[in-house]
Amino acid sequence: MMSETGSNYDAAAVECFIENGPKMVEFFERETEMKFVPPFYPDYHPDARGGVDIDRSILAAPYDIRGLGKDMRRLKPPLETLPSWG
Repeated sequence: MMSETGSNYDAAAVECFIENGPKMVEFFERETEMKFVPPFYPDYHPDARGGVDIDRSILAAPYDIRGLGKDMRRLKPPLETLPSWG
């Protein structure tokens, strides 16, 4: 982490994230219908010290929004995406 963030490294913030990140995931999976899945892709820099080729991150699993019932109408439309060239 230090090699990726350089002078912006914040040891307290990293420690807090590492300690509480799993608790957040457990909370969402326990208290909501949200489930998480592994993305099966590498770190941004897997060859860097401490990098891994697969299985460090998580993604929200697909969710059928019809499960929201009448609250589905409260959702905002998706963001417009930009082409890769800007």
